[in-house]
Amino acid sequence: MSENTFMGVPREKIDWFPIIDYDKCNYCLECVKFCPHDVYEVRENEEKKL
Repeated sequence: MSENTFMGVPREKIDWFPIIDYDKCNYCLECVKFCPHDVYEVRENEEKKL
């Protein structure tokens, strides 16, 4: 497999970061538990905790 593509898709066309839809988020933190790369940060003292 080429380093310039991932599953046939050019890497520059792939969003490589999570996007949280806060209208749908209920702060169950399942995303934090699920993600093996620790990309989320939980902020207890803020309105938007992720």
